Amino acid sequence: MSTDHYGGMLTPRSARKKSLPPASRAPASSFSAAWADEARDETARDWLLDEPGFYEVVDELRRLVRRGTKRMGLAVVLTVVVLAALIARQATSVRRYPAHVVLGVTENPHIEEGTVQSSNDLKAYVTYAVFTDVALIRVLKKNHFKTEKLESNPRLVLESFREDVEVDVTKNEFAAPRTPGDTRSALVSIELWLPDPEQAISIVRDLGDLVVKRDEENNAERLKIERGLATDTQSLARTEMDRLWRERLSASHEVENAGPIRLAELKVKLDDLDRALVGAKARVDDAEKARRKLDFAEAASEGSVSLRWDRVDWGNAALKVDERFAVGEVAIAGLLILFPLMLMGVGAFNPTVYDDRDVRWLGLTALGVVRTTNAAGEGTKT
Repeated sequence: MSTDHYGGMLTPRSARKKSLPPASRAPASSFSAAWADEARDETARDWLLDEPGFYEVVDELRRLVRRGTKRMGLAVVLTVVVLAALIARQATSVRRYPAHVVLGVTENPHIEEGTVQSSNDLKAYVTYAVFTDVALIRVLKKNHFKTEKLESNPRLVLESFREDVEVDVTKNEFAAPRTPGDTRSALVSIELWLPDPEQAISIVRDLGDLVVKRDEENNAERLKIERGLATDTQSLARTEMDRLWRERLSASHEVENAGPIRLAELKVKLDDLDRALVGAKARVDDAEKARRKLDFAEAASEGSVSLRWDRVDWGNAALKVDERFAVGEVAIAGLLILFPLMLMGVGAFNPTVYDDRDVRWLGLTALGVVRTTNAAGEGTKT
């Protein structure tokens, strides 16, 4: 920056050396904008030059470490205290291992109509319809999960266990309406975190079996009910058709000896019975078709009427970590990282001035170094 004034302000040398362009080619506003941009660029360059570089940062860290070594005892004590806290936390923390299985749910291709089911619907079905309290208690007892607490307070154990189990639905094609000729599917994952990886994978596999078995039981029960309804419908339709046939035969025999008036009534009755027989036969055929359709769906999809659940990924037990080795890793890594940090921290808060570099760091100018002699006769710099 120059010491002369231009418009009452200090101007950079580049602005002072730059000649003012003719007014016909550049107005005053353009000159002011150009001058402001150039001044701002030079200010930015000066600010970047004042910023410390990589070597200055490294040099400052070395200075802090050197000052921290002057109080080595304090740095060692702080390192030991923090490291002991980290080791205690690592040794007392309970490590939990994940276990998960993936189930695939597929729609029966022989079913013409399918309902729309969101991911929350499928999740609610697994969580509440399949994972009932009775079923979960059976699984937990089988895998010896918190046996004593399960006997004394099963409700508390079940609530805690339900919070640990995570059910997630992905690639859900049931969220959209079904298109003709298409088969929808979805993936349902069950995840559980426990301190014992073998127990976790055993429980989560049993939970997956619950879903598959419950689906088979539901489908078998639904198939039984639907077939019963179809059989009853078919039986009622056949009974109705037999009744109409008997009435028609009776009316046909009566026509032979009927008078003119009665004959006209019987003809009308026979026409009504013929139309009723056509409707009854159509109902019998529909009921028979529905029953055969259920039999065909059962044979084609191995007992599943609408949805079929299969095991996609049955998971594996997670590798158990050696806790002693983990504590040793924390101790070594903490020592290598914490001790230099503690040295720099102690050096940063150390108020003592040891050399001329500390003086310059305070913003003062060191004029020289004076050597003194201590009680042992050794020369030191002050």
